[in-house]
Amino acid sequence: MPSSSSSPLPVHSRRTMRADGTIADASSVFCAFKACSVSVDVCAECERCDEIVVPEGERAAQGVRCDAARAGPTPECWTAMCNVFCVDPELSAAKLTDLLMDFSIDAAPVVDEEGMLLGIISRADLLRWLWHDGAPLATVGALMRPALGVSETAPIASAAARLSLLGADALPVISNARPAVIGVITAQDVMTWLARRRGGPS
Repeated sequence: MPSSSSSPLPVHSRRTMRADGTIADASSVFCAFKACSVSVDVCAECERCDEIVVPEGERAAQGVRCDAARAGPTPECWTAMCNVFCVDPELSAAKLTDLLMDFSIDAAPVVDEEGMLLGIISRADLLRWLWHDGAPLATVGALMRPALGVSETAPIASAAARLSLLGADALPVISNARPAVIGVITAQDVMTWLARRRGGPS
């Protein structure tokens, strides 16, 4: 059994609201040996995995201890991305409007059943829909815009450049193993990373 690292690898979560209102969860962890994210279940079956870390009072895994953790942080998107909330293209626009009002979510990637990126929808998109039409039967798929993702192993600096070029606040992060959304990197995430590099407050 490999020895535990004092710094467990972070577990990232993708939550997807389906058209019927149910939530589908998928958790992944970046494997340095495979150079891509894998599901926590696959990680747990690996002989290098030492421990799945679940903080007291929590039900979901928050970290994985294994000898891959010794690779240490690198300036790649997976080290700075955060958990992501996605939506099904068949979800009603009205239901998503209520959801974004209830939670501090500015935009949500639109994904299929396998988590593949189809587009993105934001508060601004929904506002335009409400202002111009507001048809009760409209779906997220009808209102979404094309979206560009960024690879999990792309340099954070590349994500920063793309965010600036697009004038966007967030980019979906895409797995190297298959083109599924595994997280999101925001302008705030990039600024936090830059501050840490320059010795500022974390």
